[in-house]
Amino acid sequence: MTLVVQFLIAAAVLFAAFAVLGLAVAKRAPSGFDLTIASLRGAGESAAVAFTTTGRTPALVLLSVSIALVFAVMRWPLWIPALVIASQLFSQGLVEGFKRLYRRNRPDWLLRHETGLSYPSGHATTSVTFFGSWAAVLLLSPEPRVAKIACVALLAIWMLGIDWSRLALAAHYATDVIGGTLFGCGWLCLVAAAVVHVRGALA
Repeated sequence: MTLVVQFLIAAAVLFAAFAVLGLAVAKRAPSGFDLTIASLRGAGESAAVAFTTTGRTPALVLLSVSIALVFAVMRWPLWIPALVIASQLFSQGLVEGFKRLYRRNRPDWLLRHETGLSYPSGHATTSVTFFGSWAAVLLLSPEPRVAKIACVALLAIWMLGIDWSRLALAAHYATDVIGGTLFGCGWLCLVAAAVVHVRGALA
């Protein structure tokens, strides 16, 4: 079984789990699991706001431009940041479409109230498709092993922080965050399959 096929199978399984979970929570009262996890509401509010802010469009644009400039100055392949940015845009477009499909209302927010729907969490998807993509790029880079591990660990903590912030701010139910993560992981596997296929075809 080739690596491309393995990635495609993983993507299919993750997307299926995402769809099943969406059907289970759509237009229904919050489950006992969601209500139990809701006890995180209000914990570490200042830190939660900081993590959530990094998952919003202005911060992502600033990060993307900064990273692209670094790649340009260092003469690294510019297709890498271009792919990550395109992946982020397309995945968020799909997330918005799925929100309209499942039509789950958000819980009562603590701070900023948005008009969007709840399932899946766009922030949870972003934590994988954007920050997770950069973690994968770092792991595959020729940089020193210790530096790579340190940077990937920091990104992993940040990804978890973004997910936690959505619960702490009562912006989403736990199943919304899980759904967003499932979709993000599936999307990342799909992108990885495409990259491996194209690079193999060009080799």
